[in-house]
Amino acid sequence: MANVNQHVWIVRTAENLDPLFLSGYLNSQFGQAQILSFQAGGNREGLNFEQIRNFNIILPPLPEQEKIAAVLSAADEEI
Repeated sequence: MANVNQHVWIVRTAENLDPLFLSGYLNSQFGQAQILSFQAGGNREGLNFEQIRNFNIILPPLPEQEKIAAVLSAADEEI
């Protein structure tokens, strides 16, 4: 994980986490609820490094993540 500036982070996934699955999770109601629960700051809300590191993600096996990510991508294309 790298801090580009105080409002932008680069997150590199480990070998056991599909980046497209992570994106889908973060955009899901579960991911968004967790992001909102971590919000810090007054006028400009954001997440700090420690909050990002403590993010909890239910992690199915990689082949299942890839299938889920493919379904989500197909749904996005239809939309």
